[in-house]
Formats: sequence, C-alpha cells, structure tokens
Amino acid sequence: MKSILSAMIFLLFTISSTAQIVKISAGSSFSKLDWRINNTKIFDKGATSFTAGIGIEYLNMGFLSLSSNLEFLQRAAKDTIFYTDNNGNDIRSAVETARLSYITANTYAKLSPPKGKTKPFVNLGLYAGYLVAVNKLAGGSTKEYNKFNFGAVLGLGLVHKIGRNHIGIEANYLPSFNSLLQTTNGTIKDQTFTAKLYYGIKL
Repeated sequence: MKSILSAMIFLLFTISSTAQIVKISAGSSFSKLDWRINNTKIFDKGATSFTAGIGIEYLNMGFLSLSSNLEFLQRAAKDTIFYTDNNGNDIRSAVETARLSYITANTYAKLSPPKGKTKPFVNLGLYAGYLVAVNKLAGGSTKEYNKFNFGAVLGLGLVHKIGRNHIGIEANYLPSFNSLLQTTNGTIKDQTFTAKLYYGIKL
C-alpha cells in the first residue's frame, strides 16, 4: 500500500513537466463516520473540517483533461463526552470532535464541454491517503489506525476563465475502499465530502 501512495506522488511530480494549468485549492470537508468499538457506535455525529491542496491539469483534449493533486484532508466526527471527578461522578458533558489528518494524492478525469468561458465539469478518479496525525479525542496516536486509505473521487463543479486565470468551485464525494481503523474489535467506515474553491493559471 505504501508503494502505491509513493508511486502516485512520484507520478504527480513526473507529469508536472507536462502541466497546462497549475492550481491551488482550499475549502471544507464534511464527514460522517460509522465508528464502532465492540459494535458500539462512538463519534456518530457528522462534523466539518478543512482541506487544501496544490495540483495540475494536463492532457487537455477539449472535453477531457486529467487532474492530479496533493492535498491535506481532515476527517472529523463529534460525540458527547461525559467528564467525571475522582469518584466517578459526572461533573459536566461537552460535544467534542475527533479529527484524523491525511495527506492524499489523487488523479481524476475531468469531463466538461469543449468550449465556453464558464463550464460545468464532472470528476471521476481515484485517491490514496496517508494518515499523518490524530487529535487527542481520537486517541492521540496513529498506531491503531490504518496508515493508508484508498478510495474513489466522484464530483462536479464549475470553472470560469478570465484570460489565463481559472477560478472554480468543486464538490467531491470520497468513498473509501478500506476501514480507517485496524483493530480486531473496531472499524471506521466513512463518508466524506469536500467543497473547495480553487484558482489556477494556464502556463
């Protein structure tokens, strides 16, 4: 699995020499995790987090181009946590957020009408992610989690061209092919969506 992620990152830098558009993006990620420990659900409320990245578009054939991106992606979920005193008595409760942070590499086909300054598009592709950190609410250590996550990229968006400048918005659904957790008594199946603004410049 590690070799697949490394190959995708190597491919991204290799094909950058053929890039026709270089772009940066930032936005929000929206996650709903099916997080179970001993078949008991925890952190079962959806949460919003952050995503950002850099990328390139290349092999533009009018109606079809390819996009490869290196991104930071957070998955998050909320739950009500009960805090107790030294005697085990409840003293307060609070809604807390568990966050899992990934570096992801993705490549997808971008389908759009061949002409026009403002064009809708559809994204179809694959991603590979590497877990770099979890916060304290998620255990504070990546040891019990799958370091590698793989899935699909399914999305749509709209781009407007002003000379060499490309300003766009896109929304992607990222269904995972594997569980985020690797313990014998726990699983995490996720549904993550991203909504991003991006700016690109034609080389």
